[in-house]
Amino acid sequence: YIEHDIRDARNQMNQIGGYDVPGLDETSPDRAKTKTYNKKDIRRILAFSDGFSGYYNEMKLASSLDAFYEIVVSHDIHTIYSTLRAAEKQDDQCNDCPRFKVGDDVSLVLAAFDE
Repeated sequence: YIEHDIRDARNQMNQIGGYDVPGLDETSPDRAKTKTYNKKDIRRILAFSDGFSGYYNEMKLASSLDAFYEIVVSHDIHTIYSTLRAAEKQDDQCNDCPRFKVGDDVSLVLAAFDE
């Protein structure tokens, strides 16, 4: 049952109505939204893998993406990572916060620029 659901979800990658995953191959979506910013207006850039989206999506440790951003800029990465992993471990059967697996791989980069 679960394996079937996982395969169905993965088959939606880079498909219309599915989800987009950037990459360098021919299946990488060309539907990315772009916007040009003035360099002097950029203070920080935050990039993270989908594993960290569990912080505010499934685990509800932050109320939104904006709230997660505020946590990232005000806490060290070890604290953020440990908080997520502790919450995942507490629900290791995935019953309280339904998901396909206890935890996903995570990566996060916060680039800060001088004014």
